[in-house]
Amino acid sequence: MQRLRPTLTNRLLASRASRRSLSAGRNSSPAHLDFRAFVDMLREDNDLADVSAEVDPRLEVAAAIRLAYEQRTKAPLFHNVKGAKDGLFRILGAPAGFSSDPKFPYRRLAQHLALPKEAGVTDVIDKMLSAKGEKPLPPVHVSTGPCKEKIIMGDDVDLTKLPAPLLNKADGGNYIQTLGINIIPHPTEPWTNWSIARAMVYDKTRMVGLIMKPQHIARIFEEWKKTGKVWNYNHAICAKGTRG
Repeated sequence: MQRLRPTLTNRLLASRASRRSLSAGRNSSPAHLDFRAFVDMLREDNDLADVSAEVDPRLEVAAAIRLAYEQRTKAPLFHNVKGAKDGLFRILGAPAGFSSDPKFPYRRLAQHLALPKEAGVTDVIDKMLSAKGEKPLPPVHVSTGPCKEKIIMGDDVDLTKLPAPLLNKADGGNYIQTLGINIIPHPTEPWTNWSIARAMVYDKTRMVGLIMKPQHIARIFEEWKKTGKVWNYNHAICAKGTRG
């Protein structure tokens, strides 16, 4: 009988036990799931380029970030984005790109996950797959937070004032984020979907997102339509993760 070739997932799962020594035998940093902590870590590792010159969010930012990815340079942090009121907004490029240090190419991804900087791509995948077997941490309810330091409501809301970049001249509009999280509760059942997807600014008060079957976001959207109510949609940028 011919032996079946194992799938990629099975191979990765089978290799996990033999690779655990990577993180067990070395000192690794805590998971940099807080965005500001991650930026500070890049700066400490000399893997961040602070850019003070004014940059245009229309194509120029995207071109600079693509160059950073292709040439494996430091992650660019743009402090002076054209159209950003009072310097309130900055843009970080290539957060998941290769490190500028060729000895540790996967360091940015590894340190997101509390792995040592020497970790390879298989170690990163193994760590992510292992999360499926972990018990989720319960949410912590708080009365306030940094996201409520500046609240804009009613007629003052204008998404077009955000310096969201146009990343490609063929794009339908400006994308407000890439790694943000959509948080959408089910209207009648006690569960909430968290998903990572891009969102495009449509006008002052609306964004456009991708809703595809059979993903949970599409299932919840259909249930909200049945209620006849506006769905409870929340979008978090630079949200902190739940587990290291």
